[in-house]
Amino acid sequence: MKNDSKGMRRWQIEYYVLIGNRMTHVVETDFKVKEPKIYKSFSFQTPDNLFKEETLADVLPFKERLDAGLEEHKIKTRKAVFVLASSRIASRDVVIPHVKENRIRTLLYANSAEYFPVDLEKYQLSYRLLDEVEEEGEQKYKLMVLAVPNEMIDAYKSLAKVCLLTLVDLDYIGNAATQLLEKNIKNDLYAAVRLEEDTTMITIVRENKIELQRTFPYGIADVIQAVQKSGHFGEDIDFYETLEKMRKENVLTLEEEEIREDITEGFRAITGNVSRVMNFYSSNHAGAEMENVVLYGIGADICGMEQYLSEELSLPVSGEQLREAFPQEKGNTGDYYPLMYLTCVGAAVNPMKFRLEDEKEVAEKKKEHKQIHIEPKQFFGICVVVSLVLLLAVIPYYGYLKMGVHKLQKERSEKQYLADEYKEYNQAKTEYEKIENLYKETTTTSEGIGGFIDELEKNMPSDILVRSITSTSESITLDIRVSSKREATKIVDELSDFESISDVQVESLEETVSESNQSYVDFIVICTYVGGTADSETQNETTMNEDVESLETKQQDQTAGK
Repeated sequence: MKNDSKGMRRWQIEYYVLIGNRMTHVVETDFKVKEPKIYKSFSFQTPDNLFKEETLADVLPFKERLDAGLEEHKIKTRKAVFVLASSRIASRDVVIPHVKENRIRTLLYANSAEYFPVDLEKYQLSYRLLDEVEEEGEQKYKLMVLAVPNEMIDAYKSLAKVCLLTLVDLDYIGNAATQLLEKNIKNDLYAAVRLEEDTTMITIVRENKIELQRTFPYGIADVIQAVQKSGHFGEDIDFYETLEKMRKENVLTLEEEEIREDITEGFRAITGNVSRVMNFYSSNHAGAEMENVVLYGIGADICGMEQYLSEELSLPVSGEQLREAFPQEKGNTGDYYPLMYLTCVGAAVNPMKFRLEDEKEVAEKKKEHKQIHIEPKQFFGICVVVSLVLLLAVIPYYGYLKMGVHKLQKERSEKQYLADEYKEYNQAKTEYEKIENLYKETTTTSEGIGGFIDELEKNMPSDILVRSITSTSESITLDIRVSSKREATKIVDELSDFESISDVQVESLEETVSESNQSYVDFIVICTYVGGTADSETQNETTMNEDVESLETKQQDQTAGK
């Protein structure tokens, strides 16, 4: 504990770090308390090439900027929590039997193939309890389960070591947002929108419980870059400076129509995805009426943002409830934008249960802990005493135990037939389960894929590359390559209009620049068939190799004809 300027005692104080592609946010706050406060906060531009494919590349520039910020804001603690934000983190809401808490992780790993179609040797599973539900008369747990690449966790552990930090914990950005909203917003039904540089996260909350959470690879970076290119704030102005000026001047109402159109174009993917998630929820919950939209994140304080989104979504949009929950500390001066840092604050309440030590490290520590130094003479004396005590204790019971063994052997012989019948029962049960599983395999074909493939061939542009198609009984997953993010947006919008599809979700998106300086975008979409469920737990996957080859051949023929 330590004392603040008022003489009030502070409990464990850490700082929380959220590393974005363009900006890094740091907050000094309380650790694992119900009402954390923002004591100190600052941001800096994330150095280029800090991470390369989720592994550390160039760390020193990051360390220099972090150390400079800690020194400037007089933050002395070296204990830190990193908040993870990556499209490579897979998230699923699952329902499991009501078991003891120490068995939950074991149960998740045993059934991991049902939740994530990945090699679990390369991932770590973590979870958060969302709710207790009743299904078929039984109490069960509803969990938010994450699959995080091991190399990502190792990268953050290495980053902490290089920066001379004690890594207290890791958290996931979705969990941090959940903690924040449950604590501070009490509306019956609302949507929370977190606007960041390259992502937008939509969370549907009903009666203080998370009903739905989706993240899309579109953020305000395109908007900020459009303002930079326009020259409205001058030439050679960087990303962070542009953002600062946009917080003070409304660029959404500029008189120059061409500039205004370029700026609003960047918002269309955001508003389109937010509307799609809200409409999807409403269509599956009859009578559910959204009250308002809560706005937070780096884009929440942009001047005119709340009014613009309110007009586009036809709902009240505001971040004021969250602003009021985190007033500026007395004595601090300058501009204060708490909505930018609230994800870090949310992580302080109850971080995800990540394992920062592997099993080998844990075993070695336990071994060291149990080691006790005893001199040889002492050890010999202890052995003699223990042997005598055991001998004296065992002799009176030897005859009694011998009679008991004889009795047990007789009973075993008499009841052997029960063991034989039990063995026959298990064999019959195994054969029945094999037949039942075979029957299920033959009755879970994807009935919607035929109509989907027909629509795909008719409506999709010929210049896109569908690299793979994977289908379940409820949905179909496409791995697509296009030339730009804007093309990706158009593809998602067109897929949403398919008659065979009820919902479209973007699972991941990655932009790559080749050695010849040509860029392309790879992204994965999950399309739910009409009548299907977006979060289906059915994992009887069938790879449609013949259909993929047929589709790619047709695309190549069309391209050659042009």
